[in-house]
Amino acid sequence: MQKPMTVEVQNSGSTLNLKIVGSISEISKFPEINLLNISDIALDFGDINYINSAGVRLWIKWMWQFEKENSKMSFSIRRCPSRIARQIRAVSSFVPKTTIIKSFLVPYECDSCSNTLEKLFNIEPGLRTSLQNLTKALNENVICPKCNSKMELDAMPEDFFTLIQVRA
Repeated sequence: MQKPMTVEVQNSGSTLNLKIVGSISEISKFPEINLLNISDIALDFGDINYINSAGVRLWIKWMWQFEKENSKMSFSIRRCPSRIARQIRAVSSFVPKTTIIKSFLVPYECDSCSNTLEKLFNIEPGLRTSLQNLTKALNENVICPKCNSKMELDAMPEDFFTLIQVRA
């Protein structure tokens, strides 16, 4: 059974930090948010463990309310896991078109012991302009914490590059 979704809300001046935790599905309940004096929304997706199509529909409806209330609202994403990156690439209205992706959780797998992990990867401005630089950065040595072997990138660098180009 999937952990029900919760949204942790924290105001920091004109920025509203929203940390989404658990599963986004047909039973997700999105909170009412007061956007008075808010100009930026920072989304943290790092603790989402599941999302389905019904959850995507509810998510889009919730996000649309933010844009409707303030069309000049800026959005950013931190700790974007691959399951959310896939939604952003596949569903054009998943986040506003002007959303900036600040960091990803990049998946790695160990060929020796089958351990997996996600490593936080911050997107630097230079990486938005060069697939070669991004690929080199993603393929840096990541050592398995279980067996000390080199882990392999378990994703295509092109997918990340395409996503950060669209959202630059």
